[in-house]
Amino acid sequence: MTKKESKTKQAGDLRKRAEKKIHASTKSIRKMSATDREGKFDHYRSSVTDITEITKAEAEIALASFPTLNPNPIAEVDFAGQIHYLNPAAERLFPDLRQRGAEHPWLADWASLVLTIRAGGKKVNIREVNVGGLWCHQTLLLLEEKQLIRIYGTDITERKKKEEELNRLNRTLRAVSNSSQAMLRSTNETEYLNEVCRIVVEDCGHAMVWIGYAEDDEDKTVRPVAYAGFDEGYIERLNVTWADTKRGRGPTGTAIRTGKPSGCANMMTDPLFAPWRKDAIERGYSSSIVLPLMAGGRAFGAINIYSRKPKAFSEDEVKLLTELADNLAHGITMIRFRIIHAKSQEALRESEERYRSLFNAMTEGFALHEIICNDKGEPCDYRFLDINPAFERLTGLKRKEVVGRTVYEVLPDNDPYWVNIYGKVALTGEPAHFENYASALNRHYEVFAYRPEPRRFAVVFMDVTERKHAEEELTKRTAQLEAANKELESFSYSVSHDLRAPLRAIDGYARMILKKYGDKFNEDALSKFNTIRSSVHMMGQLIDDLLTFSRLGRKHMSVSKIDMEALIGEVWKELKIINADRNINLKVKGMPPSYGDRALIKQVYINLLSNAIKFTKHRNPALIEVGGHVDGNEDVYYVKDNGVGFDMAYYDKLFGVFQRLHSPDDFEGTGIGLATVQRIINRHGGRLWAEGKIDKGATFYFSLPSSHT
Repeated sequence: MTKKESKTKQAGDLRKRAEKKIHASTKSIRKMSATDREGKFDHYRSSVTDITEITKAEAEIALASFPTLNPNPIAEVDFAGQIHYLNPAAERLFPDLRQRGAEHPWLADWASLVLTIRAGGKKVNIREVNVGGLWCHQTLLLLEEKQLIRIYGTDITERKKKEEELNRLNRTLRAVSNSSQAMLRSTNETEYLNEVCRIVVEDCGHAMVWIGYAEDDEDKTVRPVAYAGFDEGYIERLNVTWADTKRGRGPTGTAIRTGKPSGCANMMTDPLFAPWRKDAIERGYSSSIVLPLMAGGRAFGAINIYSRKPKAFSEDEVKLLTELADNLAHGITMIRFRIIHAKSQEALRESEERYRSLFNAMTEGFALHEIICNDKGEPCDYRFLDINPAFERLTGLKRKEVVGRTVYEVLPDNDPYWVNIYGKVALTGEPAHFENYASALNRHYEVFAYRPEPRRFAVVFMDVTERKHAEEELTKRTAQLEAANKELESFSYSVSHDLRAPLRAIDGYARMILKKYGDKFNEDALSKFNTIRSSVHMMGQLIDDLLTFSRLGRKHMSVSKIDMEALIGEVWKELKIINADRNINLKVKGMPPSYGDRALIKQVYINLLSNAIKFTKHRNPALIEVGGHVDGNEDVYYVKDNGVGFDMAYYDKLFGVFQRLHSPDDFEGTGIGLATVQRIINRHGGRLWAEGKIDKGATFYFSLPSSHT
């Protein structure tokens, strides 16, 4: 019989003895009382566990029947840690094991392990040890007759690396989630940046994180704006630039300059990291990854993440961190937008207060009220404080009959619905805009209510009976069209209620005041009134653009093949109707088809062509050219005009939400149109860029992933 056959036979005999022991134990347990059986079952379960472990161990023994040929380390060690046997694999992997004995990492905590094995009574034990970066799974078999412990080792380094990578990715994913939550609740940009840095350090376990903004100064400085982690003065000594110089070719400058992730796998050896190597090593940094913060197709900053390990960032982790950086850039943009929006709202409120007194001279009805609440603080009535002559004419109610009295004293049958509406305006400051029908007068009124001060509300209304009759007639004649556009009308109605009402009212009243009293105003007063109307129109355009901009993120894309030439013809037909009085020459060159959401790409061309028409208003004729071509993996399209152009020095501000192109004052616009184009193209996975020269026109390009590759 060979040694292998002998080992296999020994393992089989051991299993048979174990099975007989289990069978005998089971028979004896059946004969016991319920109480006795409970205790016996505990012993039985323990026996099964021991036998199972023994069976596993014997299986390993069977696999290791030829220890000299086994590629895994096998050793026999006494209780004192002296080596009695090493197979060739163990000798090769751990050449100093025999000499060092229990002091070797492969026998880590040997004395404690021996005590545990001997005290526990278990013949088989398992554990994992790390020997200089090599992870080993050990099965330890107690050989009582020899007073030795036999160790079967298995290399599990790859498995441990995968586990570690998975844990790291989970932590990074948690950081992405937490940073997204921070974006939703943040209102202060600096606090938001520091919070994201803290999240990356704490959730991902990296040594240090800092965020820098790319300045447009002569030296192209990168200005640190936030950090978290172990710094010890490191950031103060950075002196980083994004110019193509020695201190700009490191990871940070490269990421900002190229708009792509960059990094340093080993700070000890990377020659491009030389300017910062000494400071980094002193603080225990070994590698880094830098992700650009993108907006408008260009990097406005970067987030730097430092690790204490070389080559610390896997490809999968970089993908997750890139998502985090994209969310961070979006969050910064949103916070800035909120601040600008708040300032715009404040300016609007100041304008309303400043010109409130002018409403007394309007031909529209005007009334000032104060809300009355019950003991629970709920609106229950309101009192008339003042009315204008137009109010008397339009309602038939006289000033002496209403001022100082409540609505239920004047109109006992008044519907509580109106008290609730006006109460909300007076208590929350939220304006209301609606139309109602006065049955007693058989007239329709359009009403705008706003709060001039807490617990008061003002109502401005006009007679719209004739308009309502015209609308009713139009509704009858266009029922089919209205059904087809039901969703669009519903949205427009909602926007009119929530956003446009205050602007329309102010513009309307300013227009009527100018019409009636304009000849009595001096030049300065007329200028101010025109400024008000211009600002209101600008704000209205801004609201429209912002609504379009915000809806893009929610719209589901329906991708299909697009005939670009047919799409241009469709858009141009619509725009020519609006600009029928203009002398505009459109030239269409090669337009390869592509794939995308046709409705969204149509919006791109509407915005770009409208932009070209607007900025060629002083050209006769206005020349506009559209075309496209296939460029490798991209379908590239352009819209070119001979308008006022722009200064390329301001290119980085061209696609900002509220930035204007270089243009004279008579070219009104909000800049949202270009931001909308950018967002649509980004959603398609493409790029947007432009070229221009003052008074020489501009060309806007965009790309879509090629359908020809």
